[in-house]
Amino acid sequence: MASSCFILLSILCCPIIAPSPTQQEPECIVYNGNYMECMFKSLVSPGNNYSLHYRYTQDSKALSECKRYIQQQELNIGCNFTKNELKNFSPFQVQVNRSYGDWQQLIASSELQLQDKVKPNPPVNLTIRNISRNQLMLSWNAEYNNNCLEFLVRFKSNTDTNWMEQNVNNLKFSYPSMDPEKQYTFQVRSKINKYCGTSKIWSEWSNAITWGKNTTILDASNPVFPTQTLVTSVVSSLLIIVLIILLIRRERVWLIIVPNIPNPSKNFEELFQTHKGNFPEWAGMSKDIVDSFTPSYNETLCYVSEEPLPERGGGETGLCFPPETKSQPVSSTATDLLTGNSQQLMCIQSL
Repeated sequence: MASSCFILLSILCCPIIAPSPTQQEPECIVYNGNYMECMFKSLVSPGNNYSLHYRYTQDSKALSECKRYIQQQELNIGCNFTKNELKNFSPFQVQVNRSYGDWQQLIASSELQLQDKVKPNPPVNLTIRNISRNQLMLSWNAEYNNNCLEFLVRFKSNTDTNWMEQNVNNLKFSYPSMDPEKQYTFQVRSKINKYCGTSKIWSEWSNAITWGKNTTILDASNPVFPTQTLVTSVVSSLLIIVLIILLIRRERVWLIIVPNIPNPSKNFEELFQTHKGNFPEWAGMSKDIVDSFTPSYNETLCYVSEEPLPERGGGETGLCFPPETKSQPVSSTATDLLTGNSQQLMCIQSL
């Protein structure tokens, strides 16, 4: 009787809670090699405190407590590890303890290799192009080391009910039996291959891309446009805009390319039609300026002949007649350049 009471008292004071049958160890996942989360939510019950301790066994150090707990309703349910705290190909030991007051109990413990716990990001930038009339080429990019990944492609047409799947070891997938009258939907996911670990953790499926009747349509719930399609759309839009502008302003563009020869006749219409060719009047010149260009003297007109003067007889005669002016005789001497003889010339000079 006394022993039974002792056992009952021990259970009430220091209860021992066994790990959940569905999960006997914390679930640790390395997300794309950037950080790790070790979750033990299924081992948690209200009214108790939980802590996580870890170490790399090759370091031969004591266990260290988690620095960044993940909490829910003020209870620790997991631990976050940064990239600097992660070491691949090194045994990692983790323990979860449950405590109540001064009492503490180990409820879960495991040792694992972090390279086997990597969950890559889903593939991105899915693109489809025609290789031939009945063959498609699907390509994508990965955000993890390509040499450490294997891929799974799933696809179906708009007449199929179930997905078909195909394992791929590179970043391309060829679909050889495409029906041009159908639409096909493709998705890709990835995981660590056998050369870099023994992980069984697949990434999430990528955004779906659909091909049908020479048109690429992305999943409307979460669209991500392929680079080739985006560039083609932008270039086509720019060309259309340029053509519209040229059509609207084609006359102006033509004048820039082939300018018209200027016609000066319009500038001189007033000179010939209004002022009858009178340039000074058209130019607006004053009378004083016009008069300044008019000569203020008259030149003497001189006529030379060989008729003899009545007084002298024989020889050359010179007559100078200024127009409409009084004249008086003026004598001068002319020398014959051939004979050297000098002769008297008579000129009439205006007064």
